[in-house]
Amino acid sequence: MSLEVVIGFVILLVVSAVVIGLIFTNINSNPLPTKDTELSQMSFKIKCKTLCADTKSIEYCRYYFRGNKNKVFDWDGNGIERESISIGNIITWEACEDRIYCFLVVPCERFGSNPIKGCADALCNAYLQKYEGDVLEANAAVFDKIKKGSCTLPANKKDNWFLEYFPEDVCGCECTTWNDVGCGTAFGCNPGEMYQTRSCLPKGCRESTERCINSSKC
Repeated sequence: MSLEVVIGFVILLVVSAVVIGLIFTNINSNPLPTKDTELSQMSFKIKCKTLCADTKSIEYCRYYFRGNKNKVFDWDGNGIERESISIGNIITWEACEDRIYCFLVVPCERFGSNPIKGCADALCNAYLQKYEGDVLEANAAVFDKIKKGSCTLPANKKDNWFLEYFPEDVCGCECTTWNDVGCGTAFGCNPGEMYQTRSCLPKGCRESTERCINSSKC
């Protein structure tokens, strides 16, 4: 056997060893989901679909992943608990594994095409009604149920579901502009006054939706 063949054979062995090492390193750093992980995900999604179908409840909006059978918050099964992961199918968000809510994973038609926003509105509506329009009480009740989790999420609001749809004043009112309806006593106003209306969301917030103001049109 010539020297060149021996050298070539040795080089081939070295290259093969390096490639095999890289393959094993990649496998170890990105383990495939285990059966326990898959069953935990499936169980959570089934629970979310069941809650979505219950039209008398908004528990779908409050329910989140409770961990696997050992109460370990490792959604992707990579051995790292409570980390930030990318979640969702059509639209993906970064989420903490200890606060993966139904609305981040399982669509629910009754909360609209964007169930995160739909749930924010539904929760505010419910708590504003419960606390008779007290926005501060409603905000506190929402944040008692909806939390970002223990990991660090993106600082950019557009990349952070929690900042985007659950801002500090989540149950504050958003109102349309005032619309003229008619003048005077026929609308419950004084002569020379215009009766105006507007709509505000969420329902139950304390902002006025009707008023009488002096107007040159009357």
